[in-house]
Amino acid sequence: ERPIVAASDKSSRIATVQALQERIIDHYLRRLKSEVLDGLPEKKFHQIQRPLSSLQMSKYMAEIRLAQNAGRGAMLACLQKLLLLSSCPWSEKEAYGVTGTDEELSHCPKLDATVKILDGIREKGEKALIFVERLAVQGMLQSLIFQRYGIRANLINGKITSGRQTIVDRFNEQAGFQVLILSPKVGGTGLNITSANHVIHYMRPWNPAIENQATDRVHRIGQEKEVHVYLPIATWPDDSGDSVEEVLNTLINSKMALA
Repeated sequence: ERPIVAASDKSSRIATVQALQERIIDHYLRRLKSEVLDGLPEKKFHQIQRPLSSLQMSKYMAEIRLAQNAGRGAMLACLQKLLLLSSCPWSEKEAYGVTGTDEELSHCPKLDATVKILDGIREKGEKALIFVERLAVQGMLQSLIFQRYGIRANLINGKITSGRQTIVDRFNEQAGFQVLILSPKVGGTGLNITSANHVIHYMRPWNPAIENQATDRVHRIGQEKEVHVYLPIATWPDDSGDSVEEVLNTLINSKMALA
């Protein structure tokens, strides 16, 4: 991996990759769905960037100062807190009461962008999956969706260990606009949810393979519509730096390019 990543130019990188492929060709088989599944609808990606709000920035900088004063070991925990703040600037208790008022959405522009995505999906009468790992954020989204659209978005996460297929079957059978909220890791366990053709990765995992597996719950045999994948990203408010989500996006893209 290291000589591929550290290659000084494209030609030397390609030569290194080809040399590796020649060594492993007898032990390695890779099939792409695009090569073996004729007629599989296209998958389109939409990256939506929204700057952190003033409320998010004040909490964001406070967490960084705490981590800097606490020593090296605190920085990893800080990263997780910053990722959470980027998606949900409220405490866990407050998150479960979010209803999507204009004031609430102004405090979390990324959430506001996600609501606008859902508004467009509802207008089309189509279905969406939202992937997010944190339980409090799942609860926040469930509360907002019920208050705004009058539908109950079911959850599939690590705490729900039975009845998952029943939830999926009910979701697939229901007509019109529906939303299902899932943990990315649970979303990679063989669930077939082809009645949805919109996927929102509200909080992204560090591993792009997990994210791709989650997306492919809808982009698989049986899907008849074009699949839209949305990546809402909370950005730094000015050009002085990058937010933790921007850094994560760059990391994910570099991992995918390496693969």
